[in-house]
Amino acid sequence: MKLAVSPTNTYSLPALRQRLGDYVELTKPKISVMVLITVAAGYVAAAGTGAKLVPLLHTLIGTAMVAAGSSVWNMWIERSTDSRMRRTANRPLPTGRLNHLEAVAIGTALAVIGVNYLYHSLASPAAAFVAALTFLIYVAVYTPLKPITVFNTHIGAMPGALPPVIGWVAATGTLNWEGVSLFLILLFWQLPHFMAIAWMYRKDYGEAGHKMIPVDDPTGRNTSRAMIVWCLALILASLIPAFLVRIDWFYLVGTVALGWFYLRSTLRFRTERTEKQARQVLKVSILYLPGMMGIFLIHALLTGCTPTLSPPTGSIKAEGIEIPVPEFQLAERSGKTISRDDLKGKVWVASFVFVRCPGPCPQVTATMARLQKELDLKNTADLRLVTFTVDPERDNAKELSEYANRYQADQERWLFLTGQSEEKLHALIKDGFKITAQRAKNPKDEFDHSSRLAVIDKQGNIRGYYDGIRPTRSEDPEGEYEVNLRRLKEQVVGLLRK
Repeated sequence: MKLAVSPTNTYSLPALRQRLGDYVELTKPKISVMVLITVAAGYVAAAGTGAKLVPLLHTLIGTAMVAAGSSVWNMWIERSTDSRMRRTANRPLPTGRLNHLEAVAIGTALAVIGVNYLYHSLASPAAAFVAALTFLIYVAVYTPLKPITVFNTHIGAMPGALPPVIGWVAATGTLNWEGVSLFLILLFWQLPHFMAIAWMYRKDYGEAGHKMIPVDDPTGRNTSRAMIVWCLALILASLIPAFLVRIDWFYLVGTVALGWFYLRSTLRFRTERTEKQARQVLKVSILYLPGMMGIFLIHALLTGCTPTLSPPTGSIKAEGIEIPVPEFQLAERSGKTISRDDLKGKVWVASFVFVRCPGPCPQVTATMARLQKELDLKNTADLRLVTFTVDPERDNAKELSEYANRYQADQERWLFLTGQSEEKLHALIKDGFKITAQRAKNPKDEFDHSSRLAVIDKQGNIRGYYDGIRPTRSEDPEGEYEVNLRRLKEQVVGLLRK
């Protein structure tokens, strides 16, 4: 008796490879790699010498998923127009090699998982928020506008410039002017870059129905003007970091040289509006970006606020102390005067920062924000967080209010204090809290100050010191940081019970 064998639906090995290759193509891996490079640059620039491998890896993994999900959705939305362009007609969706519902499912899953991964794996939710915003602008705003308005390119540059911001806020939990300048550099860099691409493929874009300046610009005059204008804007934006602290001549000279290199290619396109010269602008733009990122990183590492080395914290010695806090009267961001006696009967954690600090201060304040959440500050009447500025001359009530809002600081129970002269305030911090605070000896810094947090009991005595950042000299910085934070919380809870 013969047995009939029904055919199976399994893929052959070549077919399986093709299908997997199509899935990968949906995610636009080359673009994703460029995105991750700028994310890493943003993270390292913000964290400086305090950069840690594990949070950086978490940031890259989560961002990679969101970027891939964005690309998949972009391909799904443009599957019809892609079929009309020679450059994109062979993509998986226009050819029918993949079902469009597969793309929707894959793109959604990648984006949702990526945002959730960033939210749960990092200390601050800021990176998850910026990643979600990037996805929404790219998929829901930029892509649908491509057949509607020539300004889609300008809008599309925004999600293209946000990846380094993801890295920046992943490291610090907040965004300062250096982070904003990094966003502007990426924003303006893209516009001449994409104008060159659009000029080279203007016929394809026109046949697909995309609105681009080069599509309706047969002479190239408008395209050339746009390239030059945005290149000049890029040069101006790139100069911002050089003047935020003190003039950094290395950064200034390097930035101007790179900017002129880029601008010169656009000026040549003005006199020779050909595909060959447009390709030259494209090549120069690709060389400009890693050069600019390198100079920016060196600048951030050399000019970042330097934390003063302090004794090991979280140890028995650091906890087994009882130092009375001296009397003080300082102005809170709300305008109220806060004294030591106002904090009597409360357990409080003190930190010492200044608003423009690009180095450890954002990490210290992110740790305080984490304590606000994990110690349930809002519902704990006898607990306060108190942040002292080491720069009272510049950090006024308005500056501190804006800074506090970035970290969603509780209005009543997380205090931000300023006032008095710099000399008197530094004396209070050094002599009273036994915390380093002084004008920096290194001319590239503004202040030298400790990254330590002080725990004060209800009687106004300092009972422990704990580092507010991850240790730079450790085989396991993340693990040591978590142990240190756990000990701080245990001491606070113990003092609250007394």
